[in-house]
Amino acid sequence: MEAARSVATDLSTTANSTVLRTVASSTSSIIGAAAAAVAEAQPSASTSSYSSYLLLELPFRQLLRLQPPPSFIAGTRRMASHLDLPTTLAIVGFVFVFCLYLIHIIALSYSKYRLHHKVTPNSSLPGVSIIKPIVGTDKSLYENIESFFTTQYHKFELLFCFHSKDDEAVEVVQKLIEKYPDVDAKLFFKGENVGLNPKINNMMPAYRAARYPLILVSDSGIFMRPDGVLDMATTMMSREKIALVTQVPYCKDRDSFDAAFEQLYFGTSHGRIYLAGNCMDFVCSTGMSSMMKKEALDECGGIANFGGYLAEDYFFGRELANRGYKSAISTHPALQNSSSVSVSSFLDRICRWVKLRIAMLPHIILVEPLQDCFPSGLIMSYSLNYLMGFNVMPTLILHTIYWISMDYSLMTSMQNGNLGFSPLRFLLIWLLRELSAPLVFIKALLEPTIRWRNNVFHLAWGGQILPPKSRVVNQNEYETAADSTLEKLSDYFDQIADSYPVSDQFDVSHAMGVLTVTVSKSVGTYVINKQSPNKQIWLSSPMSGPKRYDLAEEDRWTYSHDGEKLDELLNREFRKILGDDRIDFSRHV
Repeated sequence: MEAARSVATDLSTTANSTVLRTVASSTSSIIGAAAAAVAEAQPSASTSSYSSYLLLELPFRQLLRLQPPPSFIAGTRRMASHLDLPTTLAIVGFVFVFCLYLIHIIALSYSKYRLHHKVTPNSSLPGVSIIKPIVGTDKSLYENIESFFTTQYHKFELLFCFHSKDDEAVEVVQKLIEKYPDVDAKLFFKGENVGLNPKINNMMPAYRAARYPLILVSDSGIFMRPDGVLDMATTMMSREKIALVTQVPYCKDRDSFDAAFEQLYFGTSHGRIYLAGNCMDFVCSTGMSSMMKKEALDECGGIANFGGYLAEDYFFGRELANRGYKSAISTHPALQNSSSVSVSSFLDRICRWVKLRIAMLPHIILVEPLQDCFPSGLIMSYSLNYLMGFNVMPTLILHTIYWISMDYSLMTSMQNGNLGFSPLRFLLIWLLRELSAPLVFIKALLEPTIRWRNNVFHLAWGGQILPPKSRVVNQNEYETAADSTLEKLSDYFDQIADSYPVSDQFDVSHAMGVLTVTVSKSVGTYVINKQSPNKQIWLSSPMSGPKRYDLAEEDRWTYSHDGEKLDELLNREFRKILGDDRIDFSRHV
């Protein structure tokens, strides 16, 4: 047996050597012929540009000669001697943009192949625990949440997560629970601190309580088609190694210009990369609507293991891939349906995503600003001008026409029909989106700090959230800042007593570094005091419990576990207690 293996190995090695010699001989012949032709085209050391003959003046027959040069190394050196820096950059630019053209084709082809298939009900599919983290409400929230109560799936539960019982969205969910009493729905409050990502903290109680083997994390702004959950579960169980299924982010049709801007972005620029990436098996996941196998996620440490990352959805996918699991996209896109979208707020959202990508994958700084239509068009135009003498403007026009045509085709494919607006409006919004892209990227570079809802985040390279930076202060600086804060808070609580309908029990006292605010017998008492040895301010709230605040950046007292500021917590709780949104502690802390 060993002898047979030895013979087989020798035969394989001999065969491989023969193939390699043949390939090397052919390659050297072609390179040598090209080098000889180049030498003939420029017999003396001239200062003329290599671009004048690189692709135009090289005879095709000479390229096909198979006469080998004196040596492979000599031929290679002769050709390399003509590849100066400008020529090399032009070739690289041409190849880069050509790859972008291919990405268009891959994305469009994959959308035709993968999206909008009919899904057949299957009662053998496992149950799904749907986790819905919710903060605040808007006009579309009722419609979005109701779409999950009416989903056409045989076995599921709805797990709603809120930071506080005072959230206005709680009432919306409770109305739907009353309307659909047969749906298994539960509410969870306050979350569980497992890291610096507030979304992970918010979802933790629901994740621990989930009863089914499939976990669907769905943002509050998602409208789910009746067969959407069935579609995702069917995709999940189509192959054994699939552990993550996402919906391609898209948008529900809405009438406003702002909504059309959002929809166009997800139907073109974002959709192109998302579809092509998934087609080529890259980790490309978004958390707005993603389904995972709980067993596989627990193998990765559960969602608590990702509490240190702001882009937890990407790291879900990466860790599952590292463990040998596969990801896939479902046939129906995710339909975002927020009523509060505006162009400016959406550009801020895109800017936040750019900051996240730069922090997670720093090398994309070189690619991110060049992948859109106009930067890549300039690269291709000047590359072809240098290499082949093509005029810049016609090339740029043809490039733009190709880009617009492919984007329009991709968006209609994701829409599965005609768009909700005219081609002229598409063109105007497309131009606005493309022209704004470089500005968004520049803003992301100049302002790397990420602001999300009421939180401010700083990210390390790799995407991990950095704890809020406590200022290095001496004891005197701490005492001055703490005394000033307690004094200002005391004065503002006195103003509240004079300006708002407080209870008869409302009382404020401040002495010896301790501020006590008795709200009422039903609410309880707030105690805010200095903790000089630790250089902290301690808060005891009847609504949210005890917390310790450090003096962080921007001279704001910050809770290190979730980054929330002292004034933000007081705003939220006292606005609820007094029923008045004019309460504002930000100028008094």
